Amino acid sequence: MRKISVLLVILSFLFCGTGMDLPFLVNEQKLTPAVGFEYNWREMVQGRIGYKFNSDDTGFALGMGFTYQRYFIDYAFGLASKLENFHRVSLGVRF
Repeated sequence: MRKISVLLVILSFLFCGTGMDLPFLVNEQKLTPAVGFEYNWREMVQGRIGYKFNSDDTGFALGMGFTYQRYFIDYAFGLASKLENFHRVSLGVRF
């Protein structure tokens, strides 16, 4: 699946941010915009909520993340319209 994507950060403060993603699926000739909001508490705990429009597999999603020094763990839960709900976990190190 090829896609062209543009991410727009609409608002960004010290503790929260709002963004919009405009991915265009080249093979399907379909635009699937998404909006989201993130709240960052003390640069350690993040809460997220988002919605993807015009998509068959996902719609509403929410999640949270934890950061300690350079290490982080993120979790997301999404509600799907045609498939089952999904859970995503990621671990990482920032350089």
